[in-house]
Amino acid sequence: AEYHAAGRSYGPRNGPFQSIDEMKLLLGMTPELFEHLRDAVTVHSLHGVFRTQTAPVAALRALPGMDPMTIRQLVAEREVSGKTYPERVLDGMAFTLSATVTGAWGRLSREEVVRITGNPAQPILIQAWR
Repeated sequence: AEYHAAGRSYGPRNGPFQSIDEMKLLLGMTPELFEHLRDAVTVHSLHGVFRTQTAPVAALRALPGMDPMTIRQLVAEREVSGKTYPERVLDGMAFTLSATVTGAWGRLSREEVVRITGNPAQPILIQAWR
């Protein structure tokens, strides 16, 4: 009823988001708030577990008991081990792929979120580009 009263042609999903951009559809979400939250959340894993191995630093800061030293240690362990996710069956999991190219002309960065489907006909789905 609140969405209808706000002039929206849709209602709330009442379930997990399919992409971070879906947050833009929430009542009360402003472009400024979305930009502030975008890099601190993930909606792609389909697991109800917060993974410190892959969480953005901004998300780690929100966890109880996380202080700057603990966060630095977690990030350092990721870099040293090269392991950023627990080993497990990958079907249904999503990953963010990042690439940065630097040259005399400047710097170009791209980021893509892909979901591993387990379907040989379409092994990945692109969830988002930035």
